[in-house]
Amino acid sequence: PSGIIGTGTYYAYKLFSLLFLNVPKDVASLKSKQQKLSRPMLKAVKLLETAANDNNTDAMFMLAEMNFYGNYTYPRDYVEAFRRYNDLAMLDGNSSAQHMIGFMYSTGIGGAVKHDQAKAMLYHTFAAEAGDIRSEMTIAFRHHSAIATPRNCEEAVHYYKKVADKAIRFYRSGPPGGHSLVKNSYRIADEEGGVYGEGASVSSSGALAKQRNPASDAHAALDDVLEYLDLMSRKGEQKATFSLGRLHYEGSRALKKDLR
Repeated sequence: PSGIIGTGTYYAYKLFSLLFLNVPKDVASLKSKQQKLSRPMLKAVKLLETAANDNNTDAMFMLAEMNFYGNYTYPRDYVEAFRRYNDLAMLDGNSSAQHMIGFMYSTGIGGAVKHDQAKAMLYHTFAAEAGDIRSEMTIAFRHHSAIATPRNCEEAVHYYKKVADKAIRFYRSGPPGGHSLVKNSYRIADEEGGVYGEGASVSSSGALAKQRNPASDAHAALDDVLEYLDLMSRKGEQKATFSLGRLHYEGSRALKKDLR
């Protein structure tokens, strides 16, 4: 500002702010975070921090997840999340923590750390070797697409096969015939006639219009279908009996599996 009075006032205010209004950034962020927390949450966090300081791995991981994802309405803090993940990874080589460190190095999310694809590759590799599925997929894709490493299809196949073997083992560990996924994929908006309502959406017009015909099966209640199939089954209709068995075996979004 021009003038002696204006200049003096300006620098007096700057000096006052510097001496009395400034607090360390970490302290300021900690105070603002504590003000946002409810009393039970504040107590829980203090208990977790006490346990984490005693190298309790569960507490360290939970604090890291809370700071990264904002779980339980806890304010996000990517810097603190990275510190917790890093402490956990250094303590016992936790593969989930290594994966998250690799992810944060590869994306630089939240400005917690600078982009470093070499370190991202390193941590993802350690996590993949420890069996973390997400890092196995990441490393496979990086080798396949030559991200921060020369293209190597053999390495990509090696890690993709690890994930595929785990998927097959899981599938075969279920009931006879293996686990089965719900086959009828759908969008929640479809139950209301589409994103913009009945007749005004892509899901209720064009190629999908027949699904919204009042005479179509889309409007049939599941209970009515089951009752009809049960009636036909009692009359000796083998196709209806098979359909009933298959419905209860595979389940759907409206019908839970019932193997019995």
